[in-house]
Amino acid sequence: MSETGKKILISGGSRCNVLPSEVDLARDYFTSARPGAMKQAFATWSLDGAQRWLENLGLVMEIEESTGKYFPESGSAREVRDVILHGCLDRGVKVRYESSVVGLRRQCPGHTGGEDAVQC
Repeated sequence: MSETGKKILISGGSRCNVLPSEVDLARDYFTSARPGAMKQAFATWSLDGAQRWLENLGLVMEIEESTGKYFPESGSAREVRDVILHGCLDRGVKVRYESSVVGLRRQCPGHTGGEDAVQC
């Protein structure tokens, strides 16, 4: 049976550690294959931006001081999955099951998606 967000549901022992409270790219996200890869990703999607996005979707989070990670206030990974899924569906995202992504291509600048943004 196909289900969206299976990885989210098992994340953090089913509590889902949503975000770290701080990011040190060199310490936390170094890869010898592409040392600058995470720097590029975080240049367009910051930790603060991710937190605001999740809060705007309605996810209430709290920081666990002992780990420095944000968890959903409810303690439920299912809530995290549901909030993200419904936020995406409300914005017109189409979920496809039993599909493989075979290609991605950049659209014109400022393009926010479209039927051919992901090729399955």
